[in-house]
Amino acid sequence: MGIVGLLMDHRIGLLLSLLVAICLSGCGGYTSTSSSSTSSSLHIVASQTAIQVGGAQQLKAVLTNADGSTTDVTANATWSSASNSATVTQGGRVTGATPGSATITATYQHLSSSAQMQVTKLFGVSACCPNQFLLLTTSMGQFSAVQSIGDELSGFFGSAGDAQNHRFYVPRLDSTTGSWSLLTLDTQTGILINTLGLSSSGGFDWQWDAVPQKLLLITTLSSNYSTDDLVSLDPATAAVTPILQLGDMSVSFSTASAFDSANRVYYCIQVSSTNQDSLIAVDVAAGTIRSELPLTAPAPFVMDWDSSSGLIYGVAGNNFVSIDPTTGNVQVKGIIGDSNSNFDAFLSAIDSVRRRFYVVEVVTSPTGPNTDTIVGIDLDSGSVVENLPLSTGIILLGAEAASQ
Repeated sequence: MGIVGLLMDHRIGLLLSLLVAICLSGCGGYTSTSSSSTSSSLHIVASQTAIQVGGAQQLKAVLTNADGSTTDVTANATWSSASNSATVTQGGRVTGATPGSATITATYQHLSSSAQMQVTKLFGVSACCPNQFLLLTTSMGQFSAVQSIGDELSGFFGSAGDAQNHRFYVPRLDSTTGSWSLLTLDTQTGILINTLGLSSSGGFDWQWDAVPQKLLLITTLSSNYSTDDLVSLDPATAAVTPILQLGDMSVSFSTASAFDSANRVYYCIQVSSTNQDSLIAVDVAAGTIRSELPLTAPAPFVMDWDSSSGLIYGVAGNNFVSIDPTTGNVQVKGIIGDSNSNFDAFLSAIDSVRRRFYVVEVVTSPTGPNTDTIVGIDLDSGSVVENLPLSTGIILLGAEAASQ
């Protein structure tokens, strides 16, 4: 064979080798794409991520197959809860047991998925007689009476809750003697833990300050009741510490207050018969007034602080409103009643986890007894999303969530 032939054979060999390499490369790429297609996965579907104690929600376990199609495997999955805050059945129905956070897990074959469920609680004190501490046991507004704390001689004018330690503090007036006492209730069991006599008036606009573990309220420290004073009260000893004199007999304050616990700022409403109502902000740590802002609309008669938005929410007339504490601007978020509506001036509670503001509407009936309904308002939309008819009248209301 000549040199030309050898060169041709060498080139043909190189060409064949190149073609084989290209073929193998192309075939290998195709096979790899096919084998690396999306694998199956499992996820939990929940309509909401928070429920009340006694409330229930049906969860779904959905399998996403390799081809993208989905299969409901709720009934075939194994369900479990990693906390006593919530229970879950083997059908995926979760029920709130106690305030806190629960991790709910669904397992199907070799796959698993988890979801966090926040559990919150409503509680209150019933109207006489007797006055009983109530725990909400279902999401339908049914309360269970746990502890009798008063009778026809008792008066109640405020309350404050310590969510971290599951405590509800209630001042009680004995109308026969005019003396005040502080009741401490366990919000998990409903049991009355302690009763302390108070040396001063029970006051109003109660709030809980978690930093010193003390209560905040407006009362009078003058012997002739001529001043309105912001004080702190130690629930363990009933010792009262003055913080700031807010006013004298020339001014008055409403029954609405709010407390920014993170910055320790106490908000109250100074009511004026001739001018605009004002939002007073008190720096509790310094004992000074931080700001005094005229409100752009009538003040709410109940209000609470929302830590998520940094706004104050409340009810003024039949309107659900928000207040910007930096400007005094009052914005109507929604209309929650009409000319026949009557909302109790001492009753409100906020659940920042479920984004709910609760008030009590007293429905008068010309033919029968009055009935109370807890109205749940969505903080973000201002819409009424819950109406819980009560089987008994209620005079105090509280809410508790573990993360508050």
